[in-house]
Amino acid sequence: MGGDGKKFLKTRAPFYLAGVTILAVFIIPNMLAVELRDIIPETLSPDEMEVLQSVFDYTGPNDTGINVYEAISERVVERYPDGNVYEHHSTILHAIVTNTGGGLYRVVLDFESQSDELYFDMNINVTDGEVTGNNNLSKDVIDLVYYYD
Repeated sequence: MGGDGKKFLKTRAPFYLAGVTILAVFIIPNMLAVELRDIIPETLSPDEMEVLQSVFDYTGPNDTGINVYEAISERVVERYPDGNVYEHHSTILHAIVTNTGGGLYRVVLDFESQSDELYFDMNINVTDGEVTGNNNLSKDVIDLVYYYD
């Protein structure tokens, strides 16, 4: 490399270093951030994913506050406050979407990690979009959606 090449690198090296640092500190961690959506099994059909997304997006009858996805995520963080449970090697999410007829679907999310389990069991009426809980944990999630300030 001639004198011009060395001069070129010397004058621009701080800018390159700053660019790499910005990537390493701000951009890459956000790209690697893992959340509930990232562990949804890819075995669900597009129709099943659409139903699951409708459940996640549900914000209650008044369309305010948080949605079901955020409420479920809060419950997971409460159960596993020590770090990002989604990255833990033992974390598995089983998702089952079943058409029960008449525009009703049952959505089950069985979240397992670190020898513990969170089992969400909900129904969605795709006609009106209403989501209801079938077990205590899911009812708690729906209550949180309804009454979140």
